[in-house]
Order: sequence, then C-alpha cells, then structure tokens
Amino acid sequence: MDDEPRDARKPDRGSSLVEVVVAITLMAIIVVPMLISTATLIRASDTSRTSAETERVIQDAADRVTRSDLGCSYEAAVDAAVRSRGWDASRATASYQHLIPGADAATQGAWAPANPGASVSDACPAGQRTTRLIQLVTITIVDEAGRNRSIQVVKSDD
Repeated sequence: MDDEPRDARKPDRGSSLVEVVVAITLMAIIVVPMLISTATLIRASDTSRTSAETERVIQDAADRVTRSDLGCSYEAAVDAAVRSRGWDASRATASYQHLIPGADAATQGAWAPANPGASVSDACPAGQRTTRLIQLVTITIVDEAGRNRSIQVVKSDD
C-alpha cells in the first residue's frame, strides 16, 4: 500500500463560508482605515496648498504696497498682486487708517479711519496726502475656501 497518511490523500475542499467572511472582515479592518487616512491626507494637502498660495498672494500684495510711491490709495498694488496669480481682483481689499499723533511725546496717538465714508481712492485725511502722514494699510484676501487672511502695512514718509 501507500505510505502516505490517510488525511494527506483527501482532496482540498476549499474554504468554508465562515473562513471567507473572516478573511474579508480582516481585510476591511485594515483597508478601510487606510482609505480614510488617505482621504484625510488629500484634504489636508489641499488645505495646506490653498493656505500657502493665499499667504504668497498676501505677502506679494504687502511687498507691492511697501514698494509703491507714496499716495493715498494702494488699490492698484493690491490688485496687481492678486491678478498676477490669476485670481479675480474682487478677492482682495485694502482699507486705510492714519495716525493722529498724541499732543506730546508722552501721549499715545490713535489710528483713525481715513476720511470716513470716502471712496477707496480717497484714503487720506481730507483727501490730500499731508507731509509726514503715517498710514496703516490693511490688506484682506479671501481664499478659495472663503477664509479671510489679513496683513497690515505701515506706510509713511520716513
């Protein structure tokens, strides 16, 4: 006769339904969290990309305002920064304040809106740039997700 044990001669009957269900469940326990984490990483990467791009645009706008000739309004510089990235100019705004100095060196000055109710192009007090005017220019950019980012630039004669 044959030297093989009796069990070794049985043909392979395959896997039972229970074994298949257990195998699929174990795979799902491993694969589903990996898919979730991959989706989370993709969203985080997109958010990071959007934030980085917005920061580049707002920094470019601040640099352009800083390098601009003295004037009352810096809308053109802000618009140029936004348009250079292919964005719509309506996603950026600039608002202005000017410093009202204190009565003496010991008295702190205060920031006041530039000509309240005036148009953006009229961003100086009384509509004229005065000598030694110190302006606070606040640049606000709206990113693709609708979040606002702002930066402030102090612009003066000195």
